[in-house]
Amino acid sequence: MEKKEITKLLSSLKTLESANFRLEQYQTDPKAATEFLNFIENLYDVSEVYAADLGCGNGILGIGLLLLNAKKVDFYDIDEMAIETCASNLKNVGFSNGYVFKKDIFDMDNINYDLIVSNPPFGIQSNFDMDSFMQKVSKISKNSFIIVKDNKSMYEIARRYDFDVGKTIEVKIGNTAKFHSKISTEIRARIVYKLEDNS
Repeated sequence: MEKKEITKLLSSLKTLESANFRLEQYQTDPKAATEFLNFIENLYDVSEVYAADLGCGNGILGIGLLLLNAKKVDFYDIDEMAIETCASNLKNVGFSNGYVFKKDIFDMDNINYDLIVSNPPFGIQSNFDMDSFMQKVSKISKNSFIIVKDNKSMYEIARRYDFDVGKTIEVKIGNTAKFHSKISTEIRARIVYKLEDNS
């Protein structure tokens, strides 16, 4: 599927009606998601892999993997509204090989994926433990692509778990909370990734 087609389909997905800013439920915008998926596709053969989208929100990244012919994608989030929105999007786009779970990723045990994708909290409004997150991701998959805030401390954490620092992307954040004064703003982010195999 061409880049424009992917962006168009991702743009049609339902977004979270009222995002919880304490969970940093900032929606990954379709353009940034497409750039992320394009970066993955250039380095890793997604077709026929069993993947997981951690902190899936409305499911935009995992649905993108399904558009790239991933065999199966599991979607995880701790928020009920995110789970319902993701499930609705999967139904609307017609994928039957996506499965949604309300579960904290730190409670995931005895499971292994070919590939992990995620746009976790940046730690701006929350005390999200990125170090523990990267450690957990490393335990459940040999291949991962994660969107992180573009700063030195994030690179240090990524490298601690043998992630490479990849492409810079601009993530557009909409006005999702009362304290936001702008309609939207762009945050400079970076894709960090680890590839140990490409089966």
